[in-house]
Amino acid sequence: MKKIEFSETTLTSNASFSFKEKIEIARCLDRMRADAIEIAPVENERTDTLFVRTASALVKNTTLSIGVGYTEEGVDLARTALEKAKKARYRVEVPVSPIQMEFVFHKKPKAALEAIAALVSKCRSYGSDIEFVAVDATRAEAEFLREAIKCAIESGATRVCVCDSAAALLPEDFASFVSALRADVSGLSEIPLGVQASGELGMAESSCVAAFRAGADYVRASVTDKKEPSVEMLSHIIGQKGDEIGVSSNLNTPELTRLAKQIRRIAGGGAHDDGRADRDEAQPEFTMTKNDTVSEVARAVERLGYDLSAEDLSKVYEEFSHTAEKKNITSRELDAIVASVAMQCPPTYVLCSYVTNSGNVISVRKHLDQSRGQHRRRHCNRAYGEGRRTQEQFPHRSYVCNGGGTSARTSCRSRCSEGTSLKTNREYRARAAALSSNAKQANCQHLDPDCAYEGNRATLEAKSRQIHYLRCRVRAIGADGQLSVRIRKGIQQGELT
Repeated sequence: MKKIEFSETTLTSNASFSFKEKIEIARCLDRMRADAIEIAPVENERTDTLFVRTASALVKNTTLSIGVGYTEEGVDLARTALEKAKKARYRVEVPVSPIQMEFVFHKKPKAALEAIAALVSKCRSYGSDIEFVAVDATRAEAEFLREAIKCAIESGATRVCVCDSAAALLPEDFASFVSALRADVSGLSEIPLGVQASGELGMAESSCVAAFRAGADYVRASVTDKKEPSVEMLSHIIGQKGDEIGVSSNLNTPELTRLAKQIRRIAGGGAHDDGRADRDEAQPEFTMTKNDTVSEVARAVERLGYDLSAEDLSKVYEEFSHTAEKKNITSRELDAIVASVAMQCPPTYVLCSYVTNSGNVISVRKHLDQSRGQHRRRHCNRAYGEGRRTQEQFPHRSYVCNGGGTSARTSCRSRCSEGTSLKTNREYRARAAALSSNAKQANCQHLDPDCAYEGNRATLEAKSRQIHYLRCRVRAIGADGQLSVRIRKGIQQGELT
């Protein structure tokens, strides 16, 4: 009995999904045991690549099939995104009908064949699983379609899919079309042949079943898109009539309906109009209290259609308990908790520490320390702008920003020794030195918790702040040694004594 593979296309048919929604849909399709999850070509290099890499870490059994677009640059972007995928497939999707080839692909037949060969060859240099999809194949010129498929196979395609994108053929005609391709194109009988039919006339599933009888090996179908064959309906047909037509599938049939409902709820779309009403399509309504145990929360989460790991369930229950202390939790609120806690992608940076200083004599200063694997990043913000230094440039320093500018502050002991090295005029150098003689150790005590100095802390800290005030303003002294307006004003108002 031949196994029919299912290549699910939900993530290519709706570009409005959020990042979290895409991740959860991919996880559902993996649990559904779809043979392949199709992903649209990379458009935004940063976000799309992050999604594919995150999905690669979460998807365990299903092949990730990514489109490469119409350019070789698209192939390079697809390769970067699929670097960590356990099962990766490159999908070359090209229209082959005269109308779409000219107005969508923007190429004449000869140039289109050359582009197909170049794209497939480029993909083959990066991977071993290459799919060529002939879009709108049923309206293509027969001779050109056969040349395009032959060109793709010779260039390295390992599977071919033909699409009835415009519902141009009835089911029996589509079966004859598939049989003729198998017989006429050399090499096509040795690789998997897939089909996709349009649901515009309501005969997509019938056309696909007819193609299975004619020798098709896999189908492109969707859980959410009514214009494509329904995964649920095809699974139902195979389950009821599979022995009769000699086919089966790898789909997780017991959980298929629940997972399909969950995907449609995430996508915000309705079910396929397949004549089988979803009596329980609405989300179950219930209320939970702080007295509910973790096992009761787990059963409620399962009723919502989620299949969480033990780690994710622990996080959900912790958040549930925190929220339930204030009020009762409805099913919609529990759904929101699961979405916010258990549907997270791995963080790019982890916050190690942060420090914020402010006061009436100093400007606001912020110190942020982040890590990304082995790498650490120091970042400073200040009230009037931003300043940055790299740890590689000054490995022994921490970085502090203040209102007057960015300064690299060294460790406690080196800071204490710099009190008499400020290049000021004689008057202010003497004043800073006099204050430093009594406040050095206070400065140490303020910066270094291990400093053993004991004394009048309040007095010494006040003098330490006064030194800091002097140092912040000393930059404003001109090259001719004259005091700037800011410092003169500070003396007149008694801020500097």
